[in-house]
Amino acid sequence: MDKLEEKRLAEIYNISFQEMQEIRRNNFRLFFGLMGLITIMSGWIITQKEPLCIDKQITMSIGILILSVIFHVLSKKLEKYFRQTASIINKIDKIYGFFQKGKYLNNELLLPKEWESFGNKKWKEPLFIVTNLSTVIFTLFGIVMIWFC
Repeated sequence: MDKLEEKRLAEIYNISFQEMQEIRRNNFRLFFGLMGLITIMSGWIITQKEPLCIDKQITMSIGILILSVIFHVLSKKLEKYFRQTASIINKIDKIYGFFQKGKYLNNELLLPKEWESFGNKKWKEPLFIVTNLSTVIFTLFGIVMIWFC
């Protein structure tokens, strides 16, 4: 590999890494926006002097469910894009031999062996697991607040 190819790979690596970080930030923004809406709604419900009528309960429950489904769909799209970007980074890591024992460090790997699956279907990005699970929990919390407070 000549110097120009190495420079191109390094540029692609850096751009991909920055995109991957932006995907993570966007997922967090969506997540915290949804959690903020559910929290504000829950606070509003708690401050009401009288229980909500059945029409409001149904409407608010459907609203929370719709917002949660929209978040889930957008999060899945971001996860797919994240996986594609991570796959590019992983391919470049392999080209540079980051997973070859002894290439950069004496008789050691530069990167952990587990990272070799980064970007493929086996890789489970913790961010998406945590935000999706938390969304389910917060959605249930919001619905419980609507019906029982």
